[in-house]
Amino acid sequence: MQLSEGFAELPLQLVDSSILATITFFAVGMHTPTFPLFFTAVLGSNVMNNYMWKAVMANVETRSLAQSVALLVVAISIYASGFFITFNSIAPSLRWLHWITPLPHIIKMLSANRSEERRVGKECRSRWS
Repeated sequence: MQLSEGFAELPLQLVDSSILATITFFAVGMHTPTFPLFFTAVLGSNVMNNYMWKAVMANVETRSLAQSVALLVVAISIYASGFFITFNSIAPSLRWLHWITPLPHIIKMLSANRSEERRVGKECRSRWS
């Protein structure tokens, strides 16, 4: 994949991420000041996954093998993210995966969004009580 192709697709990814982030954010009812952080997480996830899938497809001969490799990459990303298995429970020889996969960083951004919402929500409730 050429770099120019990636730049050409960026406006579409911005539109796609904007629609997804806006609908999800406001449908769930998150706190409005945290929207830029949420949007950054969605856009980053969208861009990284797009390039990852293109890299897999470029290096694999058949579509079924590419889907298998992509599922393996997703499984490794979920394993190393610390979402289901904590970072300290990951085998020491595989902890480096935690730092190179994008999923843990996205989960941290989204959890920061939720904790900010809870903090602001508590302040608002204490003012009105």
